[in-house]
Amino acid sequence: MGVFGCRDGRAGGLFFANFGFIATFLAFVTPYWLKSDFRAYSADFLRTGLWETCFRSHSSPYDLEKRKFYVGCRWIFTYEYNTLRDTIELPFFISAQVFYTFAFVAHAIACLGLVSIYVCATEGTEKRIIRYGNVLLAFACLCSTITVAVFGSCAHMENWMPDPMHNYLSWSFASAVVGAFCELIAVVCLQVDSRHIEDDERKNENLHTFG
Repeated sequence: MGVFGCRDGRAGGLFFANFGFIATFLAFVTPYWLKSDFRAYSADFLRTGLWETCFRSHSSPYDLEKRKFYVGCRWIFTYEYNTLRDTIELPFFISAQVFYTFAFVAHAIACLGLVSIYVCATEGTEKRIIRYGNVLLAFACLCSTITVAVFGSCAHMENWMPDPMHNYLSWSFASAVVGAFCELIAVVCLQVDSRHIEDDERKNENLHTFG
């Protein structure tokens, strides 16, 4: 099959890979993984993503005299949050950050490779690009699934964000779930396309053998 051919499996894989990357990108950069119920007016916590946390009026649990309050949104690694580091950066949250970074990078590389099939790849390299892209997407899907499973099960821990009874998983988390699902579908579609390529090559070999 030529470079510009488009099987259903490949077209479906490319669509779900790109759509899933948009969902993964939104989840990666937006601070709405966990959000406080807007009806909880006395809540100290507002919302958090993987890299930004927002408070309404929160103080460190170690600041018994309540001398400093955190208000507004800040990058999670900012100097201002050093006194909150032990309560924000719990092991499960660090794991979510690491695994989702792996997922984001792997998915981005896979999408670039798949798009290159229609831009600059030759007939001889498209099979390898699809195979490597599929491996990267499968790895991204695994990391994304681990992230949403860990974050979803631990987000309401008592010793993490304030007032966990009034916090809920928000749309950034949902976007991560959608991204993981799209990665899985893309892997299946591209696996189908790889099988078709192998079948075509086998048929061509038989034609050359018996032709």
